[in-house]
Amino acid sequence: MRKKEGNTQDAGKEFLQAVEFVEKEKGIKKEDILAFMEQALNAAYKKNYGIPGKVVINPDTGSIKVFSFKTVVPDEKVGMDYDDLNENPELDENGEPIEVLEFDPEIEITLSDAKKINPDVQVGETIDTEVTPKDFGRVATSTAKQVLTQKLREAERASLNDEFADKQDELLVGTVELEDTDNYFINLGRVNGILPKKECIPGEKIEMGKQIKVYVSKVDNSGKSLLVLLSRTHYGFLKRLFELEIPEINDGTVLIYSVAREAGNRSKVAVYSENPNVDPIGACIGE
Repeated sequence: MRKKEGNTQDAGKEFLQAVEFVEKEKGIKKEDILAFMEQALNAAYKKNYGIPGKVVINPDTGSIKVFSFKTVVPDEKVGMDYDDLNENPELDENGEPIEVLEFDPEIEITLSDAKKINPDVQVGETIDTEVTPKDFGRVATSTAKQVLTQKLREAERASLNDEFADKQDELLVGTVELEDTDNYFINLGRVNGILPKKECIPGEKIEMGKQIKVYVSKVDNSGKSLLVLLSRTHYGFLKRLFELEIPEINDGTVLIYSVAREAGNRSKVAVYSENPNVDPIGACIGE
């Protein structure tokens, strides 16, 4: 018995360690994970055992218990001759026979047993009783793995969304990783962005494994996975290059108010400065 108790404590400890790892690494609150776990285990219990229950996870020990809502019935209901009662039933106000159902220990508890749990309980009320099945640990372990895996995926997705939410219209550096008929796939760290070949500068050669600058033209998180669309022909690409390479544009002394671009051929950039001592055109061409 002690060995079994020790195994249960070890399992609870390992479960909490897994929960705390997810909390620390992915930023999901422990109480949120446990609440989600309880919901999943409630569904798993009903599916496996055919009756609803209330699963409670101890946040300090990791122990998992199942409680059932049972209706308190008179002690006399146990041991009644139900065959005789239903052969000679009482009638309701409409003259219809009233069926007397047998005592069901899955959903009912006698008054004397109920008072051992709550001395003030009365017939007709409901009471929580622990009904944790001996093999529920197996169900709980399987469900816990599924829930934690799902939470990890959700956290990873949320983290990616947060990381790239403010990257649209920005210039990034990535590594050319893959190529298919229509696209290059650029490794941006935690996600691969898609650079359509039609968004590449005409005549340029893009090599596998090389780093290139790309403009983030769209970030879309409405699908199953984060979509990051890239471009090297977008007018914003040239604008960000100017900001990167020209200090006066980067610090706001010189402002870009218009860009017209024919990628690979020519580009026109209209600039101005509110500082009368700064020549905006000279700042851009190095004069």
